[in-house]
Amino acid sequence: MDRTAVWWRTPGPRAGRGRAAVAGTEAPRPTGNVVREVAPAPHDLHNIAGRSDAMATSPTSTRTPATSRARDVAWRGPDPVRTEAAHVVLGPDRMAARGTSAVAGHALDWVLTTGPGWVTRRLSVRARGDGWARRLDLVRSDAGTWSASRRDATDGDGEGHGEGHALDVTGLDAALDCDLALCPVTNTMPVLRHDLVAAARRGGGPAVDLVMAWVDVPDLTLHVSPQTYTALGPADGGGALVGFTSGTFAATLDLDADGLVRHYPGLATRLAG
Repeated sequence: MDRTAVWWRTPGPRAGRGRAAVAGTEAPRPTGNVVREVAPAPHDLHNIAGRSDAMATSPTSTRTPATSRARDVAWRGPDPVRTEAAHVVLGPDRMAARGTSAVAGHALDWVLTTGPGWVTRRLSVRARGDGWARRLDLVRSDAGTWSASRRDATDGDGEGHGEGHALDVTGLDAALDCDLALCPVTNTMPVLRHDLVAAARRGGGPAVDLVMAWVDVPDLTLHVSPQTYTALGPADGGGALVGFTSGTFAATLDLDADGLVRHYPGLATRLAG
């Protein structure tokens, strides 16, 4: 892992989850088969949802039950030292979440909603520090088009009410997910969509290549991030070990049965929930 500063402003995005690689960097290739995720046509999302409903009630699947339920989860992070908390509502084919993060120099709050197939619909993020604030709104339409705007304020109102401007979304056509730096919740969508917990509990599966709309913090800049997830094997309590690579960074994630992070080396360790 590149142990350079994670959230301080440095020249360009860093490697890893919370250190996501940008397009054009070379990631280590997992051994075995590799599946490349392709953005579905809008009508295919309903097919994904239908398959998800069937899997949710299958005795061999570990996906979320057919009825929605809520989880309140908290983590601590070592670099930078911080606390993370999230309220996550898990449904049979989608999720909604809101959360907060606090470090010495700023506070962050965010709201995430997905549509069928756990595909991102909207991520809203607000970062606030001493005398500054900024806000990002990231949206993926039902037609698969991304848009993003950021508003900055330096008047101390703490709301990011400054004039907004559009961000470049070039290269995100294949992306289905947002990925908020240092936030363990945004690992969950691709894990659920590709049923990686069940695959890991069966002993493993092929690597899945993904493209993410990665949001750096506290800058709230937007980047194209190639990432790879691989189901590796079972973990305690019905959970799973899932490999993650991005750029030169690689880690093994310990997930619970719902696909939520319990331990992400160097990024987050579960405190509660």
